[in-house]
Amino acid sequence: MTVKEIKVGIIGFGTVGAGVAANLLKNGAMIAERTGVKPVLAGIADIDIERDRGVDVPKELLTTDADALTAKSDIVVELVGGTTIAKTFIINALNQGKSVVTANKALLAKHGEELFAAAKKSGTDIFYEASVAGGIPIIKSLREGLAGNRINKIYGIMNGTCNYILTRMEREGLDFEPILQDAQKLGYAEAEPSLDIDGFDTAHKTSILASLAYGEWFGMNPLHIEGIRGISLT
Repeated sequence: MTVKEIKVGIIGFGTVGAGVAANLLKNGAMIAERTGVKPVLAGIADIDIERDRGVDVPKELLTTDADALTAKSDIVVELVGGTTIAKTFIINALNQGKSVVTANKALLAKHGEELFAAAKKSGTDIFYEASVAGGIPIIKSLREGLAGNRINKIYGIMNGTCNYILTRMEREGLDFEPILQDAQKLGYAEAEPSLDIDGFDTAHKTSILASLAYGEWFGMNPLHIEGIRGISLT
């Protein structure tokens, strides 16, 4: 079997970026054997390339120049986060004819229409399975498997942090705050948990799923967002 190599450039070397890099370095040969395509790490761009991430990446693959990395990559993986500089990196990659992989749900919810228009114009694509319920997966199912179906409604558990807190409140009769603190200690909630417990993470995911299901980008404006801080047992 002829194996095709795909050069993958990662922009953002945080926890997720380090995990993706480790996976590519460790499992590239296995992926090639299974798919006929071998992902090769072209490099990693980050503003800090000195800090140890616990991943043995050759120094020559580390750079602070995201534009140069994009130019020599076939696929760009955006792992910067946020909705400003990440958008710039993605637009730049698409304009150069590079397909993009991102899990940036906030960016897609806010600027999805613009980003996908840029991808269509350049003849590339944006892959974002990990942005919503990546373990199911749901994005591919809506884009392809259910393309011939009319979706009447979508409902489900969208946020693991909220699910953990509300489940324990119901089952154990405990108040919100101590369970949130437990969730933070266990790693189920961020140190700054507002994105999850105030409903924004769920809203981002809902916007993306609704846009896929109904064929137009809704953005965030139509959504009523309410978190779980005010929920009590009484």
